[in-house]
Amino acid sequence: MKSVINEYKKVSGQLVNFDKSLIYFSSNVGPETQIQVGGILGVRISNNSEKYLGLPTIVGQQKKHAFVHIKERFLKLLNNWSLRFLLTGGKEVFLKSILQAILIYAMQCFKLSASFCLELESIMSKFWWQNSKTNKGIHWCKWSDLCIPKANGGLGFRDLEKFNLAMLAKQGWKIITQPHCLFARVMKAKYFPRGDFLSAGLGSYPSFTWQSIWSARQILEDGIGWRVGNGESINIWSDSWVPIPRSGRVQCQNIDIRYTTLSDLIDKDTITWKQDTIRSLFGEEQLKSILSIPLVSSRSHDQLIWRGDNIGEYTVKSGYKWINATGNSRLYIDRPTSFYTKP
Repeated sequence: MKSVINEYKKVSGQLVNFDKSLIYFSSNVGPETQIQVGGILGVRISNNSEKYLGLPTIVGQQKKHAFVHIKERFLKLLNNWSLRFLLTGGKEVFLKSILQAILIYAMQCFKLSASFCLELESIMSKFWWQNSKTNKGIHWCKWSDLCIPKANGGLGFRDLEKFNLAMLAKQGWKIITQPHCLFARVMKAKYFPRGDFLSAGLGSYPSFTWQSIWSARQILEDGIGWRVGNGESINIWSDSWVPIPRSGRVQCQNIDIRYTTLSDLIDKDTITWKQDTIRSLFGEEQLKSILSIPLVSSRSHDQLIWRGDNIGEYTVKSGYKWINATGNSRLYIDRPTSFYTKP
């Protein structure tokens, strides 16, 4: 380990600050070995995990305990604010802009437990309904009702568990769309060296970070579609590429194994759809949907897009709407053609 650090120093020109470095040992390492290893590396031995940029460096089996400091910050902020000077509008701004904003950094790295999210929502709900005289109040509706968008009759507060998944799906989207960045390369080398993110398994002894990102993978599986280029990367029968509501996949009872990729349905000489072939496979209704997809000779590669946004790019906002639409990570698009047909 020491030789690796020295080699890194020579190559990068960067030095390790051993005065600020710590080393942690599992319960399987005896005290004598701990002292010996700590002496060789020249770092301090620590029994308690510390935080880096406000997040725990080690998350053990009791994951809820690792984030207890967030709950403490919630309570501390609430105790520092006087209800006498806050009207209903002030409470709304305080909850949305201050309390819920505390969670953003942690939520984009780790999946908080459902019970912990409920605890935080209970704290916010109590603050919302209590009055300035008795510090108590009647809860006239559930917190989930307050999380409904304002356009639909709610107040637009965030459902913490769903928002957490939307944040983590952003990391998965980065792995898919930026495969050459360091983060994506590390994840791929460790967890899916011979595949891709959407087909990756959880693996043996995964880190809590990977477990968290992997838990949001289903959202991307349901919401990702294809913008047609040459059709060579798109599977006709299993991928989402047709500009129709719901899944975006073709609907047929029998699969013709003679046709596999979408390029089999495109005339490469004229860059047009093979209408007779498509009609024989899917019929007139789906033929119209497929023919509405323009084929452009300059667009050589198929492109993955996010179906929850007209631009085709995943955002936390669109991901949260996708999850919230039906409560099960699926959104049915009313105008499906725009993000499929954009040149």
